[in-house]
Amino acid sequence: LAEGDVTDSRSAGTIIANHANRLDRLVIDLLDLARLDANRFSTNLTDFDLGVAVGRSTAGFQPAASEGGITINYRSEGNTTITADPDRIAQVVSNLVDNGLRYAQTKLDATVHREAQSAVVTITDDGPGIAEQDLPYVFDRLYTAQAQPRRGEKSTGLGLAIARELVHVMNGTIHVSNADGGGARFVVSFPLADLAD
Repeated sequence: LAEGDVTDSRSAGTIIANHANRLDRLVIDLLDLARLDANRFSTNLTDFDLGVAVGRSTAGFQPAASEGGITINYRSEGNTTITADPDRIAQVVSNLVDNGLRYAQTKLDATVHREAQSAVVTITDDGPGIAEQDLPYVFDRLYTAQAQPRRGEKSTGLGLAIARELVHVMNGTIHVSNADGGGARFVVSFPLADLAD
C-alpha cells in the first residue's frame, strides 16, 4: 500500500490483519511464558466437568475446520469432573486442536473419558504424524518440526510449550505419540476432583 502499486486494498488489508493477529498471539504467548517462568501465572481453580469444557473449546473450531474440509469428531464419556482453571484448560485444548488442524488431512478426533483416577483428553489428527527424531522435542520452546503444516501459518513453536506448562501447573500430565495408522496423538490427564487430594 505504501508503495502505491497494490490494486486490491481488501486483499492487502487481509494480509496485514493476519500478520497483526499472528504478532498479537506471539506477544501473548511470550508474556504467558514469562509469567510461568516467574511463577506469576494466576489460575482460578474450580470444580467443573472437563468433558463439557473440551466440547465448548472444540466447537469453537468447527467453522474453520469445515472451511478447510476437516471434520472434528468429539465424544465425552462419564463424569470427568476435575479441579482446575476452566480458562486455562480452554487455552490448552485450543493450542492442541489448532496444532492438530494444521496437519490433519480429513479429520481430528477429540475424546474425554475416565481412566482409573484421572480424566483424560485425547486429541488425534490424521496427518503425517511426527518424525521420530522430533518427538522428544515437541514441547520445547521455539522448536518446530521438520514437517510443514498442511494449512495455515507455520507454528511459532510456543503453543505446545505453553500447553505443557499449563498442564503441569494444574497437576496434570501431557504426552505425545504417533497414532496407529498415522497422525499425531496428544493425551492430557488430570486427577479427578474427588481424588485430587
